Amino acid sequence: MPASGDDVLEQVYTISSKGENLVDTLQDLEPYNFILRYPGIHEDFNQMVSQLKEYNEALDQSPGDISSEDQETIKQIYQNLYRNHAEFLRQLKLKKDYFTGCAPYSQAALYVLKDYKPIIENWTSSVTAYTPDTADSIGFLKDRLSYFAEEAVKAFS
Repeated sequence: MPASGDDVLEQVYTISSKGENLVDTLQDLEPYNFILRYPGIHEDFNQMVSQLKEYNEALDQSPGDISSEDQETIKQIYQNLYRNHAEFLRQLKLKKDYFTGCAPYSQAALYVLKDYKPIIENWTSSVTAYTPDTADSIGFLKDRLSYFAEEAVKAFS
């Protein structure tokens, strides 16, 4: 049976046999500091996720009542989600030489993504199939995010 979204996200928090939290482990690594230096990506994404949650709740309660203007807003949110994360992952990929190996590098990306659980849960079943030490793990994550964003935009087009 495939792992649930919660199981995958739980694995993201623990990267050593000692059970150290990723926050502790990655505190001094460049990609984590990248977020602190450029908080706009992080804050904007969180804001968009909050907006998206509100729209999704409204849509669940009365799907026929969502205006074309609101549908356009939702579409824009998804497009912004994709753009911000594609850029973040591109920057993270450029900084991979700060890592000692590919596994912590891909786990750092997953740590960043873990705050966006509502988005992750939509494609986490595919993430369970990938191995953290694969050389193109960031490309994989980016491709999955791209696919999800495109599908979401199509759904509201």
